[in-house]
Amino acid sequence: MKKLFLKWGHVIASMAFFAAVYSANITCAHSYYQPQLPDSAKKLRKF
Repeated sequence: MKKLFLKWGHVIASMAFFAAVYSANITCAHSYYQPQLPDSAKKLRKF
């Protein structure tokens, strides 16, 4: 298991970062389905 994380850990971390950026920049069609963003995720917004 440790070899797996050493080999693919950077890929998993990159995917998690891009998923956070993507979710910070989109909105849900129904506002009551979208949870509040933490302040750290608001820093990733592009606009």
